[in-house]
Amino acid sequence: MAKKTIIYIGAGELQAVVYSTNRKKPKILSHHLSPLPRGCVINGIIVNGEAFLDAVMKFKTGCRFRLEKAELIVDSSHVMIKSMAVPDKMKQRQLLYTARAELLAIDKKKESIYDYSEIRPKNPEAKRDILCGGMRRDMAEQYMEIFRDAGIQIVGIDALLDCVVHMVEHIPSLCQKTIILCVLDGQNAISFLFANGSYIMHSRNRLLTERKDGKAVRELLGRISTMNQFSQNQREFDEVQTVYFCGLLKEEEPEIPVIAESVHLEAESFSLKDYVELKVPESVPFDRMAGILSAVIPVKRKKFNFAEAMKRKAVVSVERAGAFGFGTVFLLAVLAALFLASAVIMLGNRGMKEELSRLHSYTEKEENLAEYRRLLRLNEKIGQYEAAVSQMEEIEEEFHGNPQPNLEIFDAIREQAGTISCLNFQYSSEKGILSFSCYAGNYHQIAGFVKGLREAGIFSDVEYSGYTFDKSTGMYSFGISGSLKSREGGTP
Repeated sequence: MAKKTIIYIGAGELQAVVYSTNRKKPKILSHHLSPLPRGCVINGIIVNGEAFLDAVMKFKTGCRFRLEKAELIVDSSHVMIKSMAVPDKMKQRQLLYTARAELLAIDKKKESIYDYSEIRPKNPEAKRDILCGGMRRDMAEQYMEIFRDAGIQIVGIDALLDCVVHMVEHIPSLCQKTIILCVLDGQNAISFLFANGSYIMHSRNRLLTERKDGKAVRELLGRISTMNQFSQNQREFDEVQTVYFCGLLKEEEPEIPVIAESVHLEAESFSLKDYVELKVPESVPFDRMAGILSAVIPVKRKKFNFAEAMKRKAVVSVERAGAFGFGTVFLLAVLAALFLASAVIMLGNRGMKEELSRLHSYTEKEENLAEYRRLLRLNEKIGQYEAAVSQMEEIEEEFHGNPQPNLEIFDAIREQAGTISCLNFQYSSEKGILSFSCYAGNYHQIAGFVKGLREAGIFSDVEYSGYTFDKSTGMYSFGISGSLKSREGGTP
């Protein structure tokens, strides 16, 4: 029996399920839930890497099943997704290029990886629809690195939105209809608009009212009304008839008639109980697992896999490397580049000089003008290679002449940081300046952290940008920039 394991990073907990894949109706064989530390992950972004790693390791230890390889489902507004129609006969490479080109316009930093997901066509003329997806490279790298450190290999990364779109296509009571589907996970809620079975748009809400009293779902009335009005103004598809809620608590179900009356639509609670087979039905909390259960629904078409997309462009740069292993990655990458470039240049020069020697006697004959032109081109390339050698020598000289960050520096920074999170490390080899972003839960910690860095002896000077309150994370953000201090006898 073929099995798959899926991990889902929910609003306040980690979830994992093992299910069978060789049947039309998937069977949940095992599941496991474990809470995440508060503020550890915000909107899919890992704010505290050490706390998240600790939570994943405890999660794995507490599992009743082996958790060594899994697909990861992420819910985050930082995952760019756009629907579009494409010609039916486009090949995979063309679809990948289309997805990348479509999202580059909205990817301001140009540091994302791209993939596409196939969905059902909107109309007979379009023949084929896809979702264009983009995820920040550093975001995907951080997920894969932390899970790898915990002993779990991530073989696929998908977005929750992609899973829900494919789920709606599979379920007969939802497909081919114009509906609004609200998926709730803790204090997070995503509202989807589907027109005649095709995904149109979505909206993400952070519920302010605690869901324990059952009235939090009323906060979705504004989003539902907006999507309903949008559908009424469109001529291409039918108007919305029903609003479905997936992941409702029992205390919230009495609110359904109130919502239906407010938006003048039918409203129903939707559960996946009828679409998955359960080994122990009473043990599965459906009101908390709407996200991960949508990912186990059978899919016939290609879905996002940002883990595979990482392999298409295996480029590691100083700007994209994180705090974990930053110094090691940087040093090895630069040294490897210098070594390979030097080897290629030397071999290339040797081969071309031998070719020139052989052609010199051959081109003495006037009839071999074509070979003579080839001789000139090779001579020109040798000049280009010699220029490249000179450039590499300058880079090597600069590399050895400036202080470089290593693991000791990052250990010292983390020691001074305490509970402050340090992210997005960038290093300028030309100026010897290391800069990074910081997040603090309490602004009283910041002054002591900056003072500690100035006294730690790793920087000759430290600049502090001043803090601002980030509403999206509920934390105080600030920047640090420092000139690395040279040490006698080598680099720091």
